[in-house]
Amino acid sequence: MFKVKWLLGICILYMFGVLGLIVYAIITPATTTTSTSTGIVSTNAVPSASSQTTSTASTNFNDVNSVSSSSGNNLSLSLSLDGKIYEPGQSVSIIVDETNLLATINSVPASDNLPSGFASGFTNEPSIFPFGLAVVSGNYTLSNLIANPLLIYDPRDEYIGPQVIGPTSYSFQPSSDAAYLEGGSYSSSNGLMKMQYELQLNGYWNGNPMEAVQDNFNPGIYTVVAGDEWGALVLVHFTVTN
Repeated sequence: MFKVKWLLGICILYMFGVLGLIVYAIITPATTTTSTSTGIVSTNAVPSASSQTTSTASTNFNDVNSVSSSSGNNLSLSLSLDGKIYEPGQSVSIIVDETNLLATINSVPASDNLPSGFASGFTNEPSIFPFGLAVVSGNYTLSNLIANPLLIYDPRDEYIGPQVIGPTSYSFQPSSDAAYLEGGSYSSSNGLMKMQYELQLNGYWNGNPMEAVQDNFNPGIYTVVAGDEWGALVLVHFTVTN
């Protein structure tokens, strides 16, 4: 009889032990390891680091109307439009992109040598990009291009904010258009930044800067040209129909 009671006691203790483990597992949250990578941002203002992961692949509208050129320092400048022929008032989408051609990190010093007329090509806000853009009315090539670009941003929008000093170097990631900016108002703590700019144009601005009005692109041929700090120039054309 004593052995039976002893065995019964052992069984009861064992059951309580298992029950305790089950309760502990239920009320104790599982520990997981989460890794985050620095996000890639595309902005004109001084950005902050982000925890959102973004692809560094460049958009080029499936080569509908695009061109690229190798610049100095093993970089490639590309310019893409979403079409070749547009109707009056139709939006024209443009992408400019700077990509590292090397399979290794490519640290490139800034040259601050944008072509004339490109420095404020698409905005009057401080720009992080090492390239500029211009849209010219007419059918031009790189050999006869004239520096008379249309105004493609609202001149009435003034930048109000702290002084922004451009970066002194770009550290491009391997085979990517993402780069860390160093120097000036920037540091690697700002996170990776995508060296790609996309804009949509319905026309251009005309008149006195304080009283400017936006006009649609008139029927005709237009030349879109982009250039970077290291000497690359690329251009494409689009036509606005009658």
